[in-house]
Amino acid sequence: MELVVLSGKGGTGKTTIANALSELARDVIRVDCDVDAPNFYLYYDGEDIEKKDF
Repeated sequence: MELVVLSGKGGTGKTTIANALSELARDVIRVDCDVDAPNFYLYYDGEDIEKKDF
């Protein structure tokens, strides 16, 4: 199963909704692809598998 939450508008709650939905599944890989302001770290204290400077 793959879930993608996207929008061009900031401040709509995409990260909150994506994080809440991901908590319902098992064996989840969470990815925050926001180039300007990634903020999944505010909700999830995980481990970076791969990280690159943009």
